[in-house]
Amino acid sequence: SGYLGVASSIIFMGLMSDQEKRNRLLNFLLFVTVTIIMVLTFSRGGLYFIAIVAAMYMLFNRKSLGNYFKYLLFIPVVIFAFNFIVSETGGAILKRYDQKGSSNRDVLVEAGFKLFLENPLLGVGTSNFGSAIVEYKLFSQESTAHNEFIRAIAEHGIFGFITYWGFFMVMFFTILARKEPNRQYSLYFYTLFCLILVHNGLKISVQPLLLVLMVGNPNTLLSSRKKISHAIRRPQSFQQSA
Repeated sequence: SGYLGVASSIIFMGLMSDQEKRNRLLNFLLFVTVTIIMVLTFSRGGLYFIAIVAAMYMLFNRKSLGNYFKYLLFIPVVIFAFNFIVSETGGAILKRYDQKGSSNRDVLVEAGFKLFLENPLLGVGTSNFGSAIVEYKLFSQESTAHNEFIRAIAEHGIFGFITYWGFFMVMFFTILARKEPNRQYSLYFYTLFCLILVHNGLKISVQPLLLVLMVGNPNTLLSSRKKISHAIRRPQSFQQSA
C-alpha cells in the first residue's frame, strides 16, 4: 500500500499540473487504476498518503480551484469504481476501513518515548528497540518501531534527536526558503517521505528516490538539464562559426 500510495500521489501531481495537459487523460486513468488497486490491498496507509497530498494541493492552489470543477464530471466513474470494489470484496472492504485502531502503532510510539526517558543520553543502542520493549515490559513481543522518529530517540537518545530530527527540521526550513513552484513540489515529497517514516519506517525501498526528489525536485532537475543542454550547444555553435 505504501508503494501504491506514493505512486498515486505522484500521478495526482501530474494530473493537476498544467504542464501535463496533453497527458491528462492518461494520468487520470492511471490514477484511478492505481488507487483502486491500493484500496484492494485492504491497507489504509496509502489512502492516508494520497488524501494528505491532495489536501495540501487544494490548500496551496485554492485560488485556482475553479479550473478543476470539470473533474466533477468523473464522479460517475468514481461511484462505479466504488461499487465494483464493494461487490468484488463482498462488502469486506467496508468492514476493513470501518475498523478503528492503529495496529498497535500508538502503543509502540508510547513505548519508544518511555525507552527514551529511561535512557535519554545514548538510548538502548542500535537495533535494540524490539528486545528493549520486551525487556522493559512495554510490549508483549518484539516488534519494529514502525516509526523512525521514535526509533531514533529510543535507540540513540538525545544524539538521535539532534541528528535525525535535526536533519528534517533543517530540511523543512530550507524548503520553505525556496521559490515557487520548487517549494511546493519539495513540500509534497517531504511530506510523503515523513509519512512513510511514521507509518512504515524504513521498509519501503522507494524512500531514497523521495529523498532525491525532496532535495532536488522535478522543476530543479529540469532547469538543470536545460542549462547543461544549453552549455553543450554553445561550444558546438562556436565550432560551426569557426
